[in-house]
Amino acid sequence: MKEHEAIAILLVVVSITGCVGGITANQGNSTAVSNNETDIKYPPEPESLSNEAVRSFVRESEKSLRTEIILDGSQGQVQNIEISVNNITITADTGQGAFVHVEYMVGVREAGPSGAVTVSDTRYTANYYVTNGTVWRATTTGIVRPGPDPRTNGTTVPTDDSVHRSVLST
Repeated sequence: MKEHEAIAILLVVVSITGCVGGITANQGNSTAVSNNETDIKYPPEPESLSNEAVRSFVRESEKSLRTEIILDGSQGQVQNIEISVNNITITADTGQGAFVHVEYMVGVREAGPSGAVTVSDTRYTANYYVTNGTVWRATTTGIVRPGPDPRTNGTTVPTDDSVHRSVLST
């Protein structure tokens, strides 16, 4: 085998294992979930509009919502979900609330009804508008800046776990 062929094969293997194996740029922001976890945990509404509280709420809320969307839409057995939040930007809105822009990647490994295993990687953008009483969320596939406005194109995000299933979208 020629050296350049060996390097090309190595790059393909590293690329595939990086997507499926959970190698991410920032391990602190990633999560892995299997089909065995059917009880998705949602974060409580943030106690304040501080950057830290809002950032933590949005990160965990988006991971929970995306995980539930994937599990609910699966036609087979989801073997692994890897969610890596790459960017969270918070912009305050005159003390009324916080506009939060989130960019993240989702890797899914799923065994279909025939047993064939598929792997997919998708990038998402979600925007939140968080106030002391209500949270709105709008999302789209791909990295989009500034992305959809949750105040005009979003849905409310309840913090009561039993209601989440009724507001799931893309």
